[in-house]
Amino acid sequence: AISEYIIGSILHVKKKFNVFELNKASCKWERYWLESLENKQITFFGYGEIAKKCAAICKAFGMHVVAVNTSGVLRGGQKEVVDKCVKLDSVLNIIGESDFNIGLLPLTKQTKGFFDKEFFKHCKKSSLFMNVGRGQVVNQAHLIQVLKEGDIASAVLDVFEEEPLPRSSELWKLNNIFLTPHVSGTLENYLPKALAIFCENYDLNLNGALLKNEVNFDSKY
Repeated sequence: AISEYIIGSILHVKKKFNVFELNKASCKWERYWLESLENKQITFFGYGEIAKKCAAICKAFGMHVVAVNTSGVLRGGQKEVVDKCVKLDSVLNIIGESDFNIGLLPLTKQTKGFFDKEFFKHCKKSSLFMNVGRGQVVNQAHLIQVLKEGDIASAVLDVFEEEPLPRSSELWKLNNIFLTPHVSGTLENYLPKALAIFCENYDLNLNGALLKNEVNFDSKY
């Protein structure tokens, strides 16, 4: 579900669907040159199952895929569609090349406020930033500032420091940001899928086997 949301949001912005929707409301016929995803670089901050699924779709578009994690190393099947893997503490060296920066980070001591003014100042001015991980990994005040100043072109947020997002937030007023109310992981058949995993894990636990999607309480993910 979240991988579909990521691709859909990128297309929504880069194919100017948001602009055309506004133009329709005012009966405005205005044509634009649209951007292709081919040869663009997408960087996933946090490379787990969501990023792996989305990366395969990105490769079908002809994109370059960069993975960011704490070790800078990928396991087995994670390597199939990744062009480069970078350690989290080295990202300022590479984000100037990235067209799409996708936040999928868990919330830990290391990641809280990770996406801050320093991060955004190193980004391409034409880049899109998206966060579908945890709201508190983004410094929202800094994001608002860089969006106002044009340090990045646009943003997509599905998660926030405070939810529901207060009506007083400046994020509502910016026209270069696309906001959704924490829905990227929702599906029409979410509950049956979640219960199936629970039942499978119940049986695995009874048999002393490794669980699916097991959380490490030391790393917090």
